[in-house]
Amino acid sequence: AHNHKVSLQNLTTNGYDNVNCLHGLVSSGRVDLVIDGGLNGRARKADSKTPKLDIVTIDSLSERFGTPGLVLLDIEGHEIEALSGATKTLTDPHCHWLVELHGDEDLGSYGHKNSDIFKFFPTHLFKPVILDVAAGQFKPLKQEDLPHERCHIVFERIA
Repeated sequence: AHNHKVSLQNLTTNGYDNVNCLHGLVSSGRVDLVIDGGLNGRARKADSKTPKLDIVTIDSLSERFGTPGLVLLDIEGHEIEALSGATKTLTDPHCHWLVELHGDEDLGSYGHKNSDIFKFFPTHLFKPVILDVAAGQFKPLKQEDLPHERCHIVFERIA
């Protein structure tokens, strides 16, 4: 809720009227999830005390707003779950992806690990590059070299 409120304030302050800022949970469509109350909220199992949010899939957002040219996923370890709701968007030949994977430990809380990313981005369809933090640039990524820790990967669609 905090990030949504600040985003709306920033859009107004900077005069942007062509941005849609939604307050919701991007997931595979599971309805038993909510976001906890932290600044960078994390998805967790719903309980009776936590207000529910709209749950959207990447595919439903693409249907509503059009298929994007670039998707940025930075959703606190919930990336694999969100990609499960992106099967149609992932087939668009013009859509590229920037994914912050939060590491095996964080993804493990949802039953996933970093290497699950390649189920959605097969290397015959996407060229992966990973941010080399020390060098400050992206470099080609081989599937077997994917770290188990937090990392940033661009998946460029191969034409």
